[in-house]
Amino acid sequence: MGIYTRTYRIFTEWNLRTCLDSSSDTIHHNAIIPPSRTIRVAWTPPAPGVLKLNFDGSVRHYSGTAGVVIRDHLGNNVISRSYNGTSSPLLAEAMALRNGLQLVVEHNIRHIFIEGDNLLIINILQGRALQCPWKIQMLMKDINQLLEHFETSSSRHI
Repeated sequence: MGIYTRTYRIFTEWNLRTCLDSSSDTIHHNAIIPPSRTIRVAWTPPAPGVLKLNFDGSVRHYSGTAGVVIRDHLGNNVISRSYNGTSSPLLAEAMALRNGLQLVVEHNIRHIFIEGDNLLIINILQGRALQCPWKIQMLMKDINQLLEHFETSSSRHI
């Protein structure tokens, strides 16, 4: 993949993420999505007794931000955090997941449902990836060790 194509794809993904309006569940930005196309984004609750961990990360101008939100089946915020300091979207996402799982373990939560938009990380969690990139190997090792603390855990790509 050429550097221009990759840069445009990363910019497009970042731009879509920054267009989220907290008062609406639609993403719409004329520069990226034609006016006739709308993407619906909706949070779905986990089963009662299970907490849902949503993680995400992004990078703009070599400055990364990652975040994690943990909610119960009613949508109540149980824990949420944001983190700064990485220059790779993949690292930002893996760091958010690892840090979120650490928070959940510290709060002695036993049942977790993980949801994120990074397909590679979700595939690694589910054992579907052929290989884990070296940049996140240690983070994924930490994540797998943290997952051992739960009675039940599952994950889904959104």
